[in-house]
Amino acid sequence: YNLYKSTPAHKGYTIMKNWGEVDKNNNYFSFTSNVDGHWEKSGVPADKIYECHGSVHYLQCTKPICAWISPTTDFKIPAIDENFRAIGELPKCPQCSSVARPNVLMFGDHTWLDDRNNVQYDHLRNWLTKQASSKAKILIFEIGAGLAVQTVRYESEKIATKLPGAILIRINPRDYEVPKGHLSIPLGGLAALE
Repeated sequence: YNLYKSTPAHKGYTIMKNWGEVDKNNNYFSFTSNVDGHWEKSGVPADKIYECHGSVHYLQCTKPICAWISPTTDFKIPAIDENFRAIGELPKCPQCSSVARPNVLMFGDHTWLDDRNNVQYDHLRNWLTKQASSKAKILIFEIGAGLAVQTVRYESEKIATKLPGAILIRINPRDYEVPKGHLSIPLGGLAALE
């Protein structure tokens, strides 16, 4: 966690944010599978971000029945040693005293609490509904989404198909193939944006 917290977002995030703010209505949205919180760190308002796999900047109780989620700012997160063991006490749920964990969806994770995620998804769905009703032409920039976990690729293609006039721009040095009528840029994210 401490490494995520101390690592600044690279300038590609700011480039994308600035492009989104060219429109006087700041009409943009970020759908990300990254759990690092860099969109918010680069100044994108929280209600314009959907983190489909959660965020390391939030904790949840390890007992799903508890349903507690909180920002990490309310807790001291211990550092880890060279063996990846916590140096100090792990954060605890203030409601039931169980150990807290990152509010991040892991593979095969049946204990992830998605309440915060569902609120973010509602923001995304409302934004997409507004785009459809206003007949807005949107660009979907998909950056670095590979084939191993295809959540972002699937969502990008679904939106590009459902919204008339939407164009998907897929930026990826290896997995850059796109459906007919869309654009691919076979470069790394920052190189393509600059």
